[in-house]
Amino acid sequence: MAPATTTEPVRSAHPERSPEGGSQRGRLLTIGWATAVAMWFIAYIGLMRPGLVLGELLVVLMCGVLFLGGSLGGRFAGSRGGLRAGLGVGAISAAVNLLVIGSLFARSDPAQPDRIDPASAALWLTALIGVSLVSAGIGGVAGSRRPAEPSRLEWPGLFAGVAAAATFLLLITGGLVTSLRAGLAVPDWPNSFGHNMLLYPLSEMKGGIYYEHAHRLFGMLVGLTSIVLAALVFLVDRRGWLRALVIGILLLVVAQGVMGGLRVTGHLTSSQEVADVRPSTAFAIVHGVLGQVVFSLFCVVAVAMSRTWRVAADLPRPRRGAALAAVTIATLLLHLYLGATFRQERTWAGYVHDDAVRRVAERIAASHGDGRPTPSDIAEAISEVPAIDATAAAPAWALHGHLTLSLVVIGLVIALAVKAIGYGAAASGAGRLTAERRVAGLGRSLLGILSLQVLLGVAALVVVLVWRSPPLPALGVAATTAHQAVGALLLAHVAMVAAWLWSTRTGRT
Repeated sequence: MAPATTTEPVRSAHPERSPEGGSQRGRLLTIGWATAVAMWFIAYIGLMRPGLVLGELLVVLMCGVLFLGGSLGGRFAGSRGGLRAGLGVGAISAAVNLLVIGSLFARSDPAQPDRIDPASAALWLTALIGVSLVSAGIGGVAGSRRPAEPSRLEWPGLFAGVAAAATFLLLITGGLVTSLRAGLAVPDWPNSFGHNMLLYPLSEMKGGIYYEHAHRLFGMLVGLTSIVLAALVFLVDRRGWLRALVIGILLLVVAQGVMGGLRVTGHLTSSQEVADVRPSTAFAIVHGVLGQVVFSLFCVVAVAMSRTWRVAADLPRPRRGAALAAVTIATLLLHLYLGATFRQERTWAGYVHDDAVRRVAERIAASHGDGRPTPSDIAEAISEVPAIDATAAAPAWALHGHLTLSLVVIGLVIALAVKAIGYGAAASGAGRLTAERRVAGLGRSLLGILSLQVLLGVAALVVVLVWRSPPLPALGVAATTAHQAVGALLLAHVAMVAAWLWSTRTGRT
């Protein structure tokens, strides 16, 4: 069958409901959610070092993001619907931001950890909703003056892309937690120092506590996003395999949250007592690997719900492409496991989470005169505990295996990228992006990401050889975290190529 041209109507190859009826709601939901995710990212960066210029301008930047989100919604809504679209974007982003607003008005009171100030809560909630509606509403009006061309975008698919972006940010925050040795800065779960996770005071988020607790909040964001995505798929798409996939992703996200908590406590307990918890490195390793799997699956859902996927039947039927992709994914997962094992074991080698922490905390508390250490004191005490077992070391077999398998991964990824690029040879002309060209584009991206990952891998190896024990300097933190993040992008791109090849091999779209 000849590739689809720009003059041919797009016909669905599967019994999917037409997205046009709910396109406006899907558009507002996607833009509003993306606006909230962007605000979370800016806030995360700005609060890393309070007092920096970025931190001082945080409110202005938030309003700017809301304006841009409302403007985008207004452009697609047209001249008459700009204000309404902007208000919709603002309302959705405000609803998502309710996950973190509690940290601003919760009181720091160890005796009553979930106590809130009603007047402060009312003020902050009013400010959140008011600023969101006004900023996005103005943006909607401004955007409606320059209306965009009629949208042919598949907004549910773009929402899956937003879910993938939120998960990618979650991976970055998790990588920073490991690199900064902050994984045990908060000693309890699902609470945080006895507080409900949503009500942990911002004033107590200092040092390692900030990075660990922020990672937990990003996990909640991804969990909520996965629930909404599953609902969207069931509303607009009738493909059984895709519905099963989003349910599987939702279950994986839940399992990820539980494993992240068990990594801290070792078993189901809400106790903050050091003697009651047994941090688990094994859970940390599995938690890190599955996080990248979830990210890749979100990317696959985004591809499967795209408009280009509808013409996937026009692709030639490869004979060995899908098998090559499957082998590449399996090898990447083993490679990822070895890297995560070395990274986690190296970070916590020799670390003994026992009464030594309590003794240091009590010494700090004694200087306060009240005998009650604050969460910041406890986190500081934990970070000061030395590598008690000086003979402990990270497993050399994991590093050697990771490095050796890197050569196999490079060969497989290059072979898969070449095969993917070859599928785009039949796509020519300046018409609409065809499925063939989309696969070829993924192949070229694979080569670029692989090159970057090799460079980052060398940088991470230098970090390992030069700084033989934590803590790492800022440059080392950046190199190791970036290596992990780009590795996730590599796995996701291979998964997307595999999805295309699977669909053309089986004829199922």
